[in-house]
Amino acid sequence: YQVPNEALMHYAAKLGGIDKIVVGFDDGRSYTSRPSESFPNGVGIKEKYNPTVRPWYQQAKLKSGLSF
Repeated sequence: YQVPNEALMHYAAKLGGIDKIVVGFDDGRSYTSRPSESFPNGVGIKEKYNPTVRPWYQQAKLKSGLSF
């Protein structure tokens, strides 16, 4: 992990006993605690994964603050 967002995803998943965390932003950036083809090194490839069209992202946008 090279940038703070990537490190935060990794540590939050490990400390919380959570299987996978994905964080998305309005500009299409996304990060995950579990690297994959769409998330090499935990960083989302915009052409392969758009968090803004996901139901979890759209529901979170309706709330203020952190959403799980």
